[in-house]
Amino acid sequence: MTIRHGALGALDDLAFSLTGKSAPAILHLAQIIYLILDQFADLNVEAEVTIRDQIKILSNTLAENPGKVSSSDLSHIRGQVENLVSLVENQLYCISGLNASDNEVLQDPHRKAYILDLLSETEIMQSGVFRLETRVRDLYNDYQAAGNELVEKRLRLLTIVSAITLPLGLVAGLLGMNVGGVPGTTNNSGFIIVIFLMVLIVLVETWYFTRKGWFD
Repeated sequence: MTIRHGALGALDDLAFSLTGKSAPAILHLAQIIYLILDQFADLNVEAEVTIRDQIKILSNTLAENPGKVSSSDLSHIRGQVENLVSLVENQLYCISGLNASDNEVLQDPHRKAYILDLLSETEIMQSGVFRLETRVRDLYNDYQAAGNELVEKRLRLLTIVSAITLPLGLVAGLLGMNVGGVPGTTNNSGFIIVIFLMVLIVLVETWYFTRKGWFD
């Protein structure tokens, strides 16, 4: 038995239905226990569907635009799944205990059938929650793969930029040496020729990397 002193909003609707004018007749304590567990089972189903939809939305967003998904989004959804797993496991333990109880009221065939039905529903719920855990792990793997791919693209772009600017730096370094015999120093068009040469180098390298698929 668990005694709770604080409010439990999840049972407000059930409490109102049991204390209202059209409340059903309560013949024994087991009936209240069953109604409470059944209420929790319904809430678990709603929570599972909600989390499943959130995972689907995150998965689609990750596939279309990985930049819109953050690690905090994944941490939040993982926390929700972990809480649901804990709740379902505790409820399954309680229902299994009621099913194994030798209490005469619970051994009544009609009431026993209700307990078994609730036990089966909770076991199915547990399997569904475990599948959610698997989907969250897969989502984490996809998120890390997308992040690694983004880093790889950025590093590849930096490598291409470095490869393009390296010959330009070499040309500028050679022509900028303060020694005699540097070609073009006495030619009035030398500067234009060097600029044209540098632009040509950039265009040729860009064409080459594009053809090889480095920008894909």
